[in-house]
Order: sequence, then C-alpha cells, then structure tokens
Amino acid sequence: MGDTGPIEPLLDGIYDAAVDRTRWPRILGELAAHFSSGSAHLSFENFDSTRGKMISSGADPAFALQYGEYYVRRNVLWHEFVRRRLSIIMCDRQVIPKEKLRKTEFYNDFLAPQDCDDLLIAPITREEECGSTITLWRSRRDDSWTGRDVARFRGLVPHLARAVRIGDHFGAAETINTFSAEALYRLGRGLFIVAASAIVLFANGIAESLLGERGGLKLRQQRLSVEHPAQNQALQQLIVAAAQRKVGGSTIVTRGEAAPLLLTVIPVRADNWSAVGGQPGAIVVTKELNPAAPRLLDAISRHHGLTPAETRVASELLVGDGIAAVARRLHISEATARTHRIHIFQKTGVRRQAELVRLMLEWTDGLQLTTACNS
Repeated sequence: MGDTGPIEPLLDGIYDAAVDRTRWPRILGELAAHFSSGSAHLSFENFDSTRGKMISSGADPAFALQYGEYYVRRNVLWHEFVRRRLSIIMCDRQVIPKEKLRKTEFYNDFLAPQDCDDLLIAPITREEECGSTITLWRSRRDDSWTGRDVARFRGLVPHLARAVRIGDHFGAAETINTFSAEALYRLGRGLFIVAASAIVLFANGIAESLLGERGGLKLRQQRLSVEHPAQNQALQQLIVAAAQRKVGGSTIVTRGEAAPLLLTVIPVRADNWSAVGGQPGAIVVTKELNPAAPRLLDAISRHHGLTPAETRVASELLVGDGIAAVARRLHISEATARTHRIHIFQKTGVRRQAELVRLMLEWTDGLQLTTACNS
C-alpha cells in the first residue's frame, strides 16, 4: 500500500497531542489512515506487565480498557520485547512466529475479535520501570507490512517519542489543559513559551533560574539565546522550524563546569496559549544532562558494540567538558582517552564529539530505532 497523504499535517497533529492528551485518539486515527491500517494504538506498559493503559483509534473502547486491566499481562509480544530488550520497529512475525502467536490467549481473545492479524510495533519510550509502544494493526484481508512501511514509520517515531515525553512532563501539572501560569510553574522542568522570533512570552521558575551566566541561557532584546554562536544558531533554527513548519527537535547547550542542557523545541498552536499573550510559536523544554543511567548506557553499548572502557568514556563525553577532564575523572591518560574516543567514533559512525553527544541523546529523546521488516 502506498503513502496516503502528506506528512506535514500529521506532524502538526502529533505535536498538538504533546500538549493536549485528549487529541491522541484523533492523531492515532490519522496515523492509521496514513499507513492504510485498520487501527492504531498507543500503549503504556509496566516492565513487570501487571498493569498498563491503551489509547486507541479504530477499535472498540471496551477492548482498550480490558488491555490495561487484563491483557497487558498476556501480551506475549510485549513480553518478548522486554525479555530480548528489543528497541527496533518490528512486525509481529519477527517477534514471535505467526503460528505460535495464533495459539495464544492474547491473539484469540484480544487481537482476533478486533480483526487484527498483522501488527507493526514501535517502542516509543523506555524508562526505568515502564515503556510505551505504538502499534499499527492490519487484518488478514490487508497486505502484510513491508520494509517500506517500516522505513516511513521510522521517520515518524522520533516525533511520536518526543510528543509522548513532553506529554508526560505536562501531565505532572494537574491543570495543564487550562494552560494556566500556575500549572506551568509547577512543572518539574524548565519551560519557555516563545514567539517565532524567539521572544520569550512565558518562563516558569526553573526556566528563569537558567537565565544568566551560570544557567547557560540568556535574554538578548527579550529573545531566548545562548552565548556560544553555533549553539545559539542551532536554537534559533529549531524555534523557526517549530513555528513555521511545525517540526520539533533538540539541541545541546554547554555550560562550562555545569552539566550541559538539552533543549527540546516543539511547536504549538497559538489558540492553545492565548493566556500568555503574544503569538506563541514554540515551547522550549529544558533538561539537565546528568550522567546517563546504567540502563541507557547498557543499551547504547550493546547497540554499537562498545567495550566497557569505551562505554565509560562515552558517558563522560556527554558532560561536554573536554577529553582532559574525562581522563582525570576516569584516572587514565589523555592518550588512552583519545584512543577510546577514536574507537567510539568509528563504531558509532560519527566524526565529532558534538555528533556523538547528539547520537546518545537520541536514546533519551526517543529510542534509536532501525528497520527490521523486509519487503
């Protein structure tokens, strides 16, 4: 089946759902239509598979409720993803042989009654205790998923992951759907609302604390900016892209001795933010890049074949304060640290330290996904 429409409206909707969770069913419906799928589902599962939640489009709402209360524990596909630590887009037949899947309770009592026989599964987020996935379902009457389908889906996954993560942060504020200043101030991360010109229309308490020499961010003629010219240019380009083309992205800001900042920029519609005044063009969410969690480092190491020593160096490089500082912290010579860095570059396919840091951030801003289905 071919592409059923332009991608830009779909991206616009995905980022709308980032700030308003009630829009997910509609966006999932558009996602299903775009991929000629009978239905699309965003599910949240605990790693012990004892509870979960499913948001669906194109399926009976009663089944979505039953998934969270009962079938999440019987989702053999999810169990395999967790057991094998899979982090790639896969068709169900690549996770479990089709004949084996069709013998399970999950298939016969949950999938089959909803006319689902062929699934395309994308892990979206992975935290310490839980994760989320998006699945597209087709019936036996439809064509099977192909490598081209997966390649197109793969292009959307970083945007979907970013929207889910931003939604998680917004969900921490009880009244976020009213977009009140009080709710935004209670968020656990720094948040700026900026115009297309980068003029700051709103900043919560954490964001305000980052404005200044030690915080790493500045206001220049009321515009959000960064001291380092190249990093500032990257930020301004992301804000313009979010405001004009409705495309989100991330960039890194180094801060001397302090941990670097990850800035995630996502678009918003102006009618959502009338309370703050002006013409909002983008949201900028901040995240301090403390050392990567062991689970994350383990996943990166396995994916790229890094040795334990190379993994330790890669982790320290994320701090962004140079190879000499890395060598001091690891109690190795600078020459050894540089050799490890060369090997890391070769294995990950990057040429500069900034590219390596950006690559590593893909694992926190959305899983590193590769194509698994073949046509």
